[in-house]
Amino acid sequence: MGTALSKFVKDQCANWTDEPEEECLGADVFGNGFREPGKCWVIEGKPCKYFKDKVLGPQDTKYPHPCFVKDPGFETRVRRQYLKIDRTVVEAEARRCPDCDAALRPRQRYCEKCTRKRRHKTRREYQRRFRKTQRLSVVQLSENANL
Repeated sequence: MGTALSKFVKDQCANWTDEPEEECLGADVFGNGFREPGKCWVIEGKPCKYFKDKVLGPQDTKYPHPCFVKDPGFETRVRRQYLKIDRTVVEAEARRCPDCDAALRPRQRYCEKCTRKRRHKTRREYQRRFRKTQRLSVVQLSENANL
């Protein structure tokens, strides 16, 4: 098991205790026991539902874990090391811009560059249609004035 994952477990898991010996308390958020206290499953290289759901959390969350904010590379190392243990965790792929294949941020359809291009194109088309209707109305007015 990697050092990043074991460090993260020891620092962040609420079930981890150093006293009397390094072990897991085996309790979930509501104090119900999900297993007997003893050796930490993650440290032993086994998947742990509490660690996956409560400590590690979802990958693309709006509010990431504070230690992940300080060092974004640390999150990647921890998730990859846990992924080797628990195959049910799926590493999310970064969404891509359909036009240029650039990585997208959450709630974005296009990258900033393509968004500007599309907005510019849409406004240009709108102006072209608007001016065309204005020219037609001026021509129609002038034809009516000649009558």
